[in-house]
Amino acid sequence: MITIDNISKIYTYRKGFFSRKQTNVALQNVNLTIPEGQILGILGMNGSGKSTLIKCMTGIIQPTYGSISVDHLDPFKNRKKLTDKMGVIFSHKSSFIEDLLVKDNLEVFRTLYGLTNEQFQSMFQFIDAHIGISELMDQQFRKLSFGQRMKCELTSILLHKPKYLYLDEPTIGLDIFTKDELYRLLKYYNTKFQSTITITTHEVDVLDAFCDRIVIFDKGKIIADDTPELLKKGIQNYYRIQIDFQSVKDERAKEKLIKMYSGIEIGKHTIEISVSRVDESIYQHILSAFIIRNMETKPISLKEAIQHVYSKKEHRSV
Repeated sequence: MITIDNISKIYTYRKGFFSRKQTNVALQNVNLTIPEGQILGILGMNGSGKSTLIKCMTGIIQPTYGSISVDHLDPFKNRKKLTDKMGVIFSHKSSFIEDLLVKDNLEVFRTLYGLTNEQFQSMFQFIDAHIGISELMDQQFRKLSFGQRMKCELTSILLHKPKYLYLDEPTIGLDIFTKDELYRLLKYYNTKFQSTITITTHEVDVLDAFCDRIVIFDKGKIIADDTPELLKKGIQNYYRIQIDFQSVKDERAKEKLIKMYSGIEIGKHTIEISVSRVDESIYQHILSAFIIRNMETKPISLKEAIQHVYSKKEHRSV
């Protein structure tokens, strides 16, 4: 289990040699408990504190205030003890030696982790079955595409079967096919080994499909913390009814519909109605007002829910 207890990270700097010290609050009073086996997604704008939190969780930097516990150990003070339990990827920061072949790089990692050949082969075959890493073994790392490099990076951090994975923007810039491959492997790894995965990303589709829980950061603070589904259901008008109509059947029925539902947008031959719940009466009102070509009802997207979280925060700060 990971416990983050009221941590803050404050950087102090000077703009000039004789200028006064200034401060930048990267994290402010952050509290999180991440149970074993959970996949936690962290979302936030650039500079919101996501990467700083990952660095604190992995023991790279120490919080200014508060404490972090990973399996009852402080990751900054016990980084060597926790190394065998961790796998870490930072976006665009490779741990591979550019001039070596992929297989030689992985041999370096095997030695660093103290794995036997049998242990290495067992995990390598597990990974290869999902992302086809074996076809890259005889290639020089510097000649690989970005997607191929990320496959290698992920392989290197999974070889020793870490309990905790920390992934900072791991798939930014990847094509959708490579991205799907990597996330399928991570999901299967999580299920098979009950690993705890913390991932920062700007990709809302990843959060919705991959994560059990989402934490949204803004200016170093947590402004939302919930499952993807409950984040969406937290919006008052949870459902969208999208209508493509041929013509207006009854003008008075149309005007009545507009007055009944505040969350309504009407185009030349389209209508979108936002409602908190859906029942038979709303469809009766629609059918009495329009000759319908097509009608679809669906819940709002996670992207809309996240936009709503930020808009509420902006409104409160005005």
